[in-house]
Amino acid sequence: MRSSIPHPPAALGGSTPAREEPARAEVAELRDLLGAIRDALDVPHGFRREALLDSRIGTVRATLDEILDGRPIFGIAYEAGLIRQSIAEDGGSRA
Repeated sequence: MRSSIPHPPAALGGSTPAREEPARAEVAELRDLLGAIRDALDVPHGFRREALLDSRIGTVRATLDEILDGRPIFGIAYEAGLIRQSIAEDGGSRA
């Protein structure tokens, strides 16, 4: 007997186990990217604050442009790593 509850086909957004895992991974990557952006913009007051913010905003802007234009060469997780690397290279979150 067939179920009377209609189920959308997988192509129309139906949830299947094979589709859930990539979606979870993508959500985790986006959360990591947003965390990296938050960390990049969290610069305490100090004599280097303006220069650090200028540099980090440029990095964040370039990353967002690549992602929104569909050009993240190595993926979102890689882009988040580049932002974190940039923060580490400029001395972390301390101005």
